[in-house]
Amino acid sequence: MKRMRLLAGGILCLGVLLGGIGAGITVGEFSGFAYKKIVADADAFQTENYTCTLEAAEEPFYILSYGGGARSIEPDETMPENTMEVSVVYNGQVCRPDIWSEEGRVVIDLYDTNTTSDLERLMEWKDQVLEGLKEREFRDYQVEWIQSVTCRVNPADLDKVTFY
Repeated sequence: MKRMRLLAGGILCLGVLLGGIGAGITVGEFSGFAYKKIVADADAFQTENYTCTLEAAEEPFYILSYGGGARSIEPDETMPENTMEVSVVYNGQVCRPDIWSEEGRVVIDLYDTNTTSDLERLMEWKDQVLEGLKEREFRDYQVEWIQSVTCRVNPADLDKVTFY
């Protein structure tokens, strides 16, 4: 019985030792990987412009947009009063914006233009991840849809416009 306890204790100690060695090797390998951000080609971005009138209303004119790109409202003396020009810089390889105004707001909606099937897209991503692991890189595969949304208005109309 004492012999079984010693054998079980020895196996436990050996397992802890091997687990520690494995964890050390894993941390060593993981720390050798590099981070690489995948950016879209500069020629993939296109610009879409939309001009609308700012209706005189009690509340501000809202701009509803998707995406985490840079959003700005710029005063422009050349713009006529009660007129706004919305300029959207988007990645034409993956999306297409649809811009319209209704009831005191401008809506910027994005549509996916990628025509591949979900299975094909999944297999491409799998191949990219495996290729990155072979090259010892962690790659950021987020695709930038919108680069920027810029609204130009007359300085007198700045208080009439806001992002939602």
